[in-house]
Amino acid sequence: MSTAFVSGAGASALAGYFGMYTSTRAAVRTTQAARTSLQDALGVARDGLLGPRTLGAAHALPVGDVLVRFLAYRQALYHGLPHASVFGMGWTRRLFGVLRAIYEGGLG
Repeated sequence: MSTAFVSGAGASALAGYFGMYTSTRAAVRTTQAARTSLQDALGVARDGLLGPRTLGAAHALPVGDVLVRFLAYRQALYHGLPHASVFGMGWTRRLFGVLRAIYEGGLG
């Protein structure tokens, strides 16, 4: 009985470790992709940082314009993905939902 408990606890610990490791790696990749996407949308050289160049370009435009540029960049990116024919309508619907919220909120 105690062997089953110990082995179950060990398996649970391993599962927790690998789950946290995987989720942390995914979060880092997502954050990096968001940075480079914003830089591409603003026409700023990619450096992987939200530094003075990226922030300066973002502050030079109204908030709505920054968001619209970012959404247009994402839309173009989505259409270049291999599964765009399957998932493209859902991705586009979400982007237009954000765009609608921008204009309804008075940012655009």
